[in-house]
Amino acid sequence: GRVKPRNDEHFNILLPLHIRRFRSCLSTLSCSLGEDVDPTPNSYFPKRGLTLELVTNSPYCGGCKTQNLSYEAQLRAKEEQVRDLLIHVGRFSREQLQLHGVIKPIVPFDIQFHYRNEMEFSFGPRRWLPKELLQDRRADDDVGNNENYALGLHAPGFFDKILNVDNCLLQSHPANKVLAAVQECWRDPQLGFSPYSVHSHKGFLKHLMLRTGRDVTTYQPEVMVNFVTSSYKPELLKFLVDKVSVFPEVVSVVNNVNTSVGEEEYTLYGKSSITETLRGCTFQISANSFFQTNTYQAEVLYKLIEDCAGVRGDGSEIVLDLFCGTGTIGLTLARSDRHVYGYEVVPQAITDAHLNAKINGIKKCNICPGRSQ
Repeated sequence: GRVKPRNDEHFNILLPLHIRRFRSCLSTLSCSLGEDVDPTPNSYFPKRGLTLELVTNSPYCGGCKTQNLSYEAQLRAKEEQVRDLLIHVGRFSREQLQLHGVIKPIVPFDIQFHYRNEMEFSFGPRRWLPKELLQDRRADDDVGNNENYALGLHAPGFFDKILNVDNCLLQSHPANKVLAAVQECWRDPQLGFSPYSVHSHKGFLKHLMLRTGRDVTTYQPEVMVNFVTSSYKPELLKFLVDKVSVFPEVVSVVNNVNTSVGEEEYTLYGKSSITETLRGCTFQISANSFFQTNTYQAEVLYKLIEDCAGVRGDGSEIVLDLFCGTGTIGLTLARSDRHVYGYEVVPQAITDAHLNAKINGIKKCNICPGRSQ
C-alpha cells in the first residue's frame, strides 16, 4: 500500500512499501518495512559517478539520514515538518496557513553535495557497525586491535557509537583529502595515538574538525585542520601535522586542547584563521567561530532577509541584529551605511564580530554584550 511513515527525524515521507509486521496502539500504527514495491522519484539512486557509499552509510550516519530520498522529496518532507509544527505547536489550522500564506515555498539549492564548509569527526576506541553489517566483522575483533579504532560520525541518537567514515559527500573535496590522509595513518601503533573514550575518559585524540574557506584574492579553497585532544602534546601530533600540511589547500593546523579545566588553542602550522567572503564582505574564521555551514545558500538567505525587512538602502535605517554571532547578517546589511547594533552573549563571537567589522571598514556597527530576550 501507499502510506505516510515517519522517519527518525519525525517527519513524514510518502513511500510505497510492503509491510512485514506491525503493532497497533490506539491511533498509532508502527510497522517494520519490507522491500520497496518499486523505485519511485522519491528514491535516491547514485548518479554521475557518485559512489554507493552514500546509500550504504546514510541509514546509520548521523550526518546523512535522508540521502536515500531525492532532493525534491527531502524538500517536501521538510516543508511538511514545518507545517506540522505550526499546526500542533503554533495552533494554526491548515486553512489559516493556506489563507494567510504563512509558509512560503522552500528555496532549493543548486549544489546538493560537497557544500558544507565545516565538519567534525570523532575518534573512538571501537568502530560501530550496524547489525546488517555485523557478519562482515572478523571473529578476532577486539578492543585492543587498532584496526577497530574509529574516526567518523556518531550513529543517530548515540553519543558513544561512531560509524567510521572515509569519505564524506557533504564536505568539500579538499577536506576529504585531509580526512583520507588522516585515516590512512593514525591507527599505526608505532605512532602511539590513542582515541579518546567517553566511558573511561582516557585517550588522546578526541575530534578532527575540518573547515573550508576561500582566499579573498584568488578565491581558492583554504582548509583549516583542527585536532581536538585531551592534552597538549605537539611532538606527538607532529606526524599528523606534517601529513596534512603537504596539501596546498591546508593553510592552518591548530590544536584545541579540551580538558576538564578548560580549553586552550595552539597554532601548529600556518595561520590561526581562514577567510571567507559573503555578499561582498570578508570574514575571518577562527577554529571555534560560528559561521554559516552552507556559504552559498547563506548568501541567498541573507538576500531574502534584506528583501523581507524592506530596507530602503538610503542609510536612514537602524538594524538590530539579535543573537548576532560573528555579525555576518548585520555586517552584510551595513554596506549601505545603515547603522547596525548587534547583541551577543558569547565573548569570542563578539571579538570576531568587531574584527570582521574592522576588516570590512564598517564603522557604523556596534556589537554589544547582552541577551536578546
